[in-house]
Amino acid sequence: MIPISVMVLITAINEPLWALCCASGLVFGRILYAIGYRLKGPPGRVLGAIIVDIALIAVFVGAIVSLVNWDMTSKSIRILPISES
Repeated sequence: MIPISVMVLITAINEPLWALCCASGLVFGRILYAIGYRLKGPPGRVLGAIIVDIALIAVFVGAIVSLVNWDMTSKSIRILPISES
């Protein structure tokens, strides 16, 4: 769970709304996963697992885009891409 949290935080640096949508999808998918498993057994997990997988791919892409767009050419020292110096 820690790598997922780190990817969400990295995504939130440049794209906070995207990170929120991905994190919400992860939580919603896990809830559906648990409910489906409780009600229908192992076959009931499929919908929740698909939603979680799509949200994981989205947050992974968001983290990669945030890291690629990190401004390294600036002469000023910046702690975060959103801070002004």
